[in-house]
Amino acid sequence: MFIATESMPFRYIRRAELLKALGISRSTLESLIAQGSFPVPFKLGPRAIAWRSNEVEAAMQAMPRLN
Repeated sequence: MFIATESMPFRYIRRAELLKALGISRSTLESLIAQGSFPVPFKLGPRAIAWRSNEVEAAMQAMPRLN
């Protein structure tokens, strides 16, 4: 889903891209973070946050699937 290059094992994913890819709302994402079910974002600057793609992939793999 979130592809990194060979020279970099991960890439940073901004919130808008993450929400669109996961198909969830901002409040749902914040709830998952508060519950400890999703990684905490990195602060890139005073007003910018992002997640590492490898951490997002690991969190998604750990989430239960609904069948």
